[in-house]
Amino acid sequence: MRAFIALPVPDAVTRHAAALRKALTCRGVAGKWVRPENVHLTLHFLGEVDGSALERLREQLAGLASGVMSLRFGYKGVAGFGRPPKLLCTAWEDLGRVAFEELVGRIQESVRDAGLDVTRTARKRRPVPHVTVVRFRGPHEAGTLRSIVRIRGKEWDWQIPLPVPEETSMEVSRLCLCRSTLTPNGAIYDELESFRLGES
Repeated sequence: MRAFIALPVPDAVTRHAAALRKALTCRGVAGKWVRPENVHLTLHFLGEVDGSALERLREQLAGLASGVMSLRFGYKGVAGFGRPPKLLCTAWEDLGRVAFEELVGRIQESVRDAGLDVTRTARKRRPVPHVTVVRFRGPHEAGTLRSIVRIRGKEWDWQIPLPVPEETSMEVSRLCLCRSTLTPNGAIYDELESFRLGES
């Protein structure tokens, strides 16, 4: 099965993603929007995993989670990755005692200890906490942003007012092992197991 490891986000973050979708589609922004029930903060995408490897990974994640305290993030704004952008997301910064980058590194160690591969790209890419709102399936869809935002390097200068989140910080106290099932109408995510942080 296709699987990934993620942090579930509070309902307020999900509602903000829905408000962004409404505001941006009204401005003609097109793409593959993330369903509200699928909104999350990804830690590591695993790809195809068999049952025995998944069971080993469950054990690794249970041990890891017991030694990690909850994480806190502060809202930074709406931006994207790539030029032209491949996706649009809400960006977050690490405010907690546990560094997000350190957690992702420990997750990757757990994945390797379970006998699974960590791609070279994943090893080299600096992890950035973000919640994906929409993915662009090529330059044409990314181009629908052109009239409402100016992109200068990593700076996104929005020319329209965007919805503001109800809360500008969030705390996450568990991590999840999830399954991704591809369907003609988009991916369906199911939570296979949840691990509460800091519980032995």
